[in-house]
Amino acid sequence: YVNDTLGHAAGDFVLIEVSRILAELSEDEDLAARVGGDEFVILLGPRKTIEQARTLAEKCLVEIRKDMEFEGRHCRVGASFGIASAASDVVSNPTLLLAADAALYLAKEQGRNTVEVYSQKMHTDVIEKRVLAAEIEEAIADRAFEPYFQPQFDAKTGALAGMEALVRWNHPSRGILTPDVFLPVAYQLSVVDAIDRIVLAKGLQTVQDLNRAGHQVPKISFNVVAKQLEDPEWRRLAKSIAIGSTVISFEVLESVLIEAQSSFFHFEIDRLKEEGFQIEVDDFGSGHASIIGLTQLDPCAMKIDQRLIFPLTEAKSARQMVHAIIEIGKALDIKVTAEGVESAEHAAILAEMGCDTLQGYHFAKPLPASELQQFLDQRVSPQKSANAS
Repeated sequence: YVNDTLGHAAGDFVLIEVSRILAELSEDEDLAARVGGDEFVILLGPRKTIEQARTLAEKCLVEIRKDMEFEGRHCRVGASFGIASAASDVVSNPTLLLAADAALYLAKEQGRNTVEVYSQKMHTDVIEKRVLAAEIEEAIADRAFEPYFQPQFDAKTGALAGMEALVRWNHPSRGILTPDVFLPVAYQLSVVDAIDRIVLAKGLQTVQDLNRAGHQVPKISFNVVAKQLEDPEWRRLAKSIAIGSTVISFEVLESVLIEAQSSFFHFEIDRLKEEGFQIEVDDFGSGHASIIGLTQLDPCAMKIDQRLIFPLTEAKSARQMVHAIIEIGKALDIKVTAEGVESAEHAAILAEMGCDTLQGYHFAKPLPASELQQFLDQRVSPQKSANAS
């Protein structure tokens, strides 16, 4: 940040100041070193304790957070500290740096400018993450990730409006795992794209099977990140499985509306639309939605975050917010989908407000392909028979 705003000379000045602070506060038997970038290590001398390490770290933090003046301008920096000790019997000398780095990572996760000590619990978590990482790599090779499908229904007619494909992991010993269990590690491994490709291919195959069985699925939605929409391979894969008139929709998080996107991104979005794909904004209302960004992206639909839907039956303020979002959708000619519809009362309120599509446990939980066929047979087929008679 200092490099970007004040220049590299200022960045070098900060590094020198931090080095001076660490050297002055550590003792003769300690070793302070810069190991790269903006990362430093202090190796404490013999018989030093974790308590002494924490005290030293806190003193360093106080000094580092003081304003540093460079050529008349103030540099404000912070620091996060991770502590590990071989005396704790949790780690050995050869793995001290790895353990301290894990503690440092946690300190950053906790909001930065803090001190964390590598503990037995943290050690257990690290080991579990390593095992999980290896299992994820193996699961990708075995294509063990599966799409689960949550149907969506027209708010006025109750007809099937589409389905959203949600990733699940069929773990060999732990059973079906939801994304919150494995996606954080998958992001660290940079393998989310590989998982999403598996879900896309299997999801489209399921739609093909359903359509051939007589269930004409209007739309299938997949969750993607912005960079995936710029990848021509995604478009090729989406076209590789024939699904008839079923529309493929890509859902991007609301954050895409406030992030600076390249002209190439918008070019690819336009290209996707021209080729019949749809774009939806997921979790609308969960962050800092930009109306300008919404008009630039021009999605076909936006999905109201379920945290706004849950209190709808009890809180007037929630109804007002949801109604305002629906009105924004109408003004911009964007369809609105409500997630987290838990009851008939939720559904009735949303339909009266003018919401277009409903999705939630009131209608169906996310279903594997094997149960989806049966669900559609029971819910949709009787309607067809009634219409035919």
